[in-house]
Amino acid sequence: MSSSRPYFFPQIAVLGRIPRVGSGKTRLARGVGAERAAALAAAFLADSVERARRVAPGGTWFYVAPEPDRDPAETLADARQRVDPAVRVELQVGAHLGARMDGALAELTARGPAILVGADVPDLPDRFLHESLARLAGPSDQPRLVLGPAADGGFVLVGADRAPGAMLRDESAWGTPDVCARTLRLARTAVPPWDVHELPPWWDVDEPADLAALAARLRAGDGSVAPRTAELLAI
Repeated sequence: MSSSRPYFFPQIAVLGRIPRVGSGKTRLARGVGAERAAALAAAFLADSVERARRVAPGGTWFYVAPEPDRDPAETLADARQRVDPAVRVELQVGAHLGARMDGALAELTARGPAILVGADVPDLPDRFLHESLARLAGPSDQPRLVLGPAADGGFVLVGADRAPGAMLRDESAWGTPDVCARTLRLARTAVPPWDVHELPPWWDVDEPADLAALAARLRAGDGSVAPRTAELLAI
């Protein structure tokens, strides 16, 4: 029988940290300095949230990573100050990234299909988001999953019409270069198998070389993509 879950509106959640000097983007910070890395992270987040609002204006979320040295209420309050009031803010919950992604999808897919996008892919094309939402829309006889591979073997995007569960919660897979390939295998061999749609690979920004590649892509564009990032990079 086809799924009867309602499809209310497109939902896109940006997953990221509160940009802060000395917190996150450590590999990038080693090359460009902690203050520069924090400023870049803030620009990446702003561009990522704005892109999500452009594609899903009524269903944009910011799932913020917990901060070990802060009360969760303070983290949420800080996060809300960094995005438009129309963006709903929630705290990521889970022992590792995969568990936090699954938790976010469990909450979101209770309302309808949703996609998660990392805050470190500021120039991910809008068409990837539109394509992902289109693949998840409407009834289906199978659970559906959309994966956007990162060039380094991880993800830049994950979408689903229900929580993926063990596919994302396997902690041993995280931090390895085959996490996306492993997730694809698990989805296709599950019972019942997931209907999987794989997007073309894209690039996140973890290291100075990634930043240089991002700058080159932005220079080759028309100036409409990731404007805050482009401004900071003097493009």
